[in-house]
Amino acid sequence: MKNVLLIVYAGTGTHEGTARVTNAFMMAKELDEHGHNVEIAFDGAGVQWLEALEDGHELSGLHEDVQHLVASACDFCAGAFDADLDEDLREDTYQGHQSFVEYFEDDWQVITF
Repeated sequence: MKNVLLIVYAGTGTHEGTARVTNAFMMAKELDEHGHNVEIAFDGAGVQWLEALEDGHELSGLHEDVQHLVASACDFCAGAFDADLDEDLREDTYQGHQSFVEYFEDDWQVITF
């Protein structure tokens, strides 16, 4: 089985962003169902999704399916995009941002959306 990190950078403001987060969640769900180790991280404008999905968004159901796979969100970006996020998800391990170095060092496959 593989270790896969999915990073969502796309924000909430466009149809393209909605398509990207949908694809990230669908991929996470499928990989998880097939026994792979999957984590989802939100960075840049992508941090907006965590708050948007709490408000009855059309993707809320899909988000619930993969919520157990959500690992982190960038603390700096949450502030920059005024996203109200759960403190448990906020990462600020590299100069205020979340670090992905450990994933690379541990040979995770990284896919960005």
